[in-house]
Amino acid sequence: MIVETDPFIARDMSDGLMEAAPGCTVEIFRSAEELADLPSAPAVLHPVIVTKLTLEAIETSGLATTAARMGATIVVRQGEDPQEAVAARGWLSLPTPFTCEDLFELASSLRLRISAA
Repeated sequence: MIVETDPFIARDMSDGLMEAAPGCTVEIFRSAEELADLPSAPAVLHPVIVTKLTLEAIETSGLATTAARMGATIVVRQGEDPQEAVAARGWLSLPTPFTCEDLFELASSLRLRISAA
């Protein structure tokens, strides 16, 4: 699941993730609130939420709570918060701007995390 207000970035990320992780399903949400308003969690085996919100915004918007309810891994696109602070929460990071290589690396990191669970 991608939380992104810019449709061009969301589409690039969606296309890249589907190439990096064949068979994955990608849904795009324009806000954390839109994702939180889903009546039920998406029916996916290993949900992942990618966002560029700050860590504070992830907490205050309820996105962290939504992710926990869904059992989703959060991936934060790098921006205002240090990568160490993201990692300290057990979340992953994605460079901004991202490349296809970055998305393949993210998919690989997620596979490793899933297989270790």
